[in-house]
Amino acid sequence: MKGRLGAVVLLCIGIAISACTTSAAPRHSVVVPNIIGMSQDAATSRLSDAGLSPQAMGGMPSSRFPAGTVTGSNPSAGVSVATGAPVSLTVSDGGSTPTTMPVAPSTCASGNVAYTESVDTGSICLRVGSTLTVTFISSGGWSGYGQWGRWPPTISDNSILRGSSWGSSGKTATAVFSAAGIGTATVWASFEVRCAPSDTTPCTVPPQANQTLTVTVDPA
Repeated sequence: MKGRLGAVVLLCIGIAISACTTSAAPRHSVVVPNIIGMSQDAATSRLSDAGLSPQAMGGMPSSRFPAGTVTGSNPSAGVSVATGAPVSLTVSDGGSTPTTMPVAPSTCASGNVAYTESVDTGSICLRVGSTLTVTFISSGGWSGYGQWGRWPPTISDNSILRGSSWGSSGKTATAVFSAAGIGTATVWASFEVRCAPSDTTPCTVPPQANQTLTVTVDPA
């Protein structure tokens, strides 16, 4: 498209501007609705009706929400996104939330953190009201090839952690979160593994390589 617009500009030299006006299609935006506490089906329908593209991840423990209900979304409710934007849902399995050890306030921080799959679970502590930018880096899993999906990481509890943006390029992706309330939330990011181009026979690889980040939010 960029090349075509460039060609239009060159052809318009010496011609009246009114004769070569080019306008791009407007980019509509949608505010993510609040679907926390809804059933998975109701939440999916609500997001689809709003012009968004939902995807749910189930089986997440939650002591606050009964099984089958949505505990979090990313982007979170109230965030303005483009029409058709992907929205990830976290669905409770009704189990108890794992007990976590408190983190000393002196170790809490805000800012940036890079996370790779070199450890099973990463962890960080934030203070309420702070913002966190996480750069997820993948080696490509078993095959060494693949890419981050278009759906942002799921968040276990939006009353603790809210997601505002997600962008990916190859094996690197960046997510921005804000600490909304005191407690512990879990973030799951999925890397889509692909077979290596050099494979001459069909290969079998796990479809996803997950990275898990535990975020503890302490009082300001």
